[in-house]
Amino acid sequence: MSSSIPSNREGRAGGSSLVPNRRTQSVDGISRTNSSPRDEQDVHDVSATNSVTRHTESSTQETPIAATIQVLIAEKERIRALRRERQIRYRKKKHDYMLSLEDETKTLREEIKNLQQQRKSLCAILPTNSNVWSVVVEYFRLFQHGFHVNAQVSVPSVPSWSDAQLDFIRTTISPNVSFNSEQGVEALIRSWQDLSQWFEDVHVELEELDKSVDGSVIAATRTSVTITEHTLRYVFPHLCGSSNARQARYGRQLVGQRIIMPGLTRFKLDASTQRVSTLTAQSDMLTPMLEVLGSLEDVSNVFELSRISLDFQWRPVDGLLSLKRKREVSMNFSSSMTPSSVSHAGNETHTPRTDTESVKSENQYGDVVAEEIYQRELRRARQIRYRKKQDDHMKSVEVGNELLREEIKTLERRKRCVSTIYPVQENIWNVALEYFRVFRNGLQTRAQTSSGNQFEFLRAAMTSDAIFNTGRGSEAMIRSWKCISLWFQDVELELEEMKKGPWGSLVATTTMRITITERTVRNVFPHLCRTSENNDGLADILLGQRIVMRGFTHFEWDAAQRRVSSVIAESDLLTPMLHLVGSVEKVSRVFDKSIISAAFQWRLTAN
Repeated sequence: MSSSIPSNREGRAGGSSLVPNRRTQSVDGISRTNSSPRDEQDVHDVSATNSVTRHTESSTQETPIAATIQVLIAEKERIRALRRERQIRYRKKKHDYMLSLEDETKTLREEIKNLQQQRKSLCAILPTNSNVWSVVVEYFRLFQHGFHVNAQVSVPSVPSWSDAQLDFIRTTISPNVSFNSEQGVEALIRSWQDLSQWFEDVHVELEELDKSVDGSVIAATRTSVTITEHTLRYVFPHLCGSSNARQARYGRQLVGQRIIMPGLTRFKLDASTQRVSTLTAQSDMLTPMLEVLGSLEDVSNVFELSRISLDFQWRPVDGLLSLKRKREVSMNFSSSMTPSSVSHAGNETHTPRTDTESVKSENQYGDVVAEEIYQRELRRARQIRYRKKQDDHMKSVEVGNELLREEIKTLERRKRCVSTIYPVQENIWNVALEYFRVFRNGLQTRAQTSSGNQFEFLRAAMTSDAIFNTGRGSEAMIRSWKCISLWFQDVELELEEMKKGPWGSLVATTTMRITITERTVRNVFPHLCRTSENNDGLADILLGQRIVMRGFTHFEWDAAQRRVSSVIAESDLLTPMLHLVGSVEKVSRVFDKSIISAAFQWRLTAN
């Protein structure tokens, strides 16, 4: 076996140009290269050294990029955590606000329920008959000088007189009330506005109240107005600037005249709504105009083209309707704000291309950054929709709460109107109405609340030395009503009519109903008891009888103290007794030793 020296080609194939102790052996014609263990170790070391060198060079190139990426990722994580914290605070704030709105809504609904219950209770205290009387009296009290427009009142918290008038109309008169030949409360308000605007020194005085057969109340009134040049210009325009000498003379005759007109106003109450459903007002303008002008022909010429009729009702003239003033307030704020908010959202979702996108081809992390931007825009769009949904819900709740507050204000006005519709010390009309309301069933001795209200009324409405029939002071009145309530059964006092008397007095026509029982006979007619002699069975005739008496009550008013100074009440007990016993002689025997007179007044022995 012969040895050979390796060639340069073999040295390049082995990875080195000079490798010592390398020999080639040929066995059976096959050439093999043999090396010693040391040579193999050297080759391995050189190979390892080259691998480490290459890894070190690649690591040195990758380290700045990886560090930059790590810094960017850490910064993004920090910003993301900061945004998440802000979103948590923002959502908690909105959640708390929503909870407060829901709590406020519950509170408002509870308040509305309480106010409705209170107003229902106040309305239930009064019977329908008493209610309509009081509505009529309050109507003429509020409108005794026409419709007031207080333009000088600039403080919102100070209610003007017109506000009180409008509140009264809304709470006591039906929205579709039939007023003269028109329909609706607007026609009623417009009529009072025209009357107050075109006439001067308007004064409406209540003279008499009477109950009709159908349950309505008819009020006799006296209306006084002064005709001015302003009146001629709008009510009698054909008398202004006319070339006709006769019409010009009519105008000169009317200017400055004080017209006093008697009239009637009819009120009908709807029992289902407890509001006035029909209101008809007429005044006699013919009589005073005839006194001023002198002849019916002149009166006919004056009213031929006028805007008012002889019964003091407005005519539906086209020129009259043009004077109505209406204000329209637009509340459509949301529609005007929607375009700007949408455009803002559109600008917010639009993001220009970034530098990262522009160098995507050069940076292996560009796709990741682009995906992150896409996800961010997607999340932003979702947040915009979510926030808009929350904002819309909050706005709807806020609008609902505002409507609830308005409803509460309306209910408070209605409650205030119901509770103050009977001002005790306002005038004699109100005191008389309250008197018949409080004592409509006598003295309520068993109900402490009712009797307390009766005592409070007497102390507030009567003078300390007020005259009541044959006694003085509120104690005499209480004692009288106590005897009636204890010794008679089912006492009912009903008001039929009220009429203004001389010197500020008031006369009320009434109907009283009582039932005679054994207690009545024993205490009021003791001489008719069964053990007495010569009673001719009169006690048996009277027992169980329902007595209906017509009567009157006379009220005197003390203007200085603004209280009632005298109440004289009488009822005709003689007529029903005569019908029961059949003769004057027997009636005389009934009242001979009784402690009550035929005028239903207690005698001194009743004390």
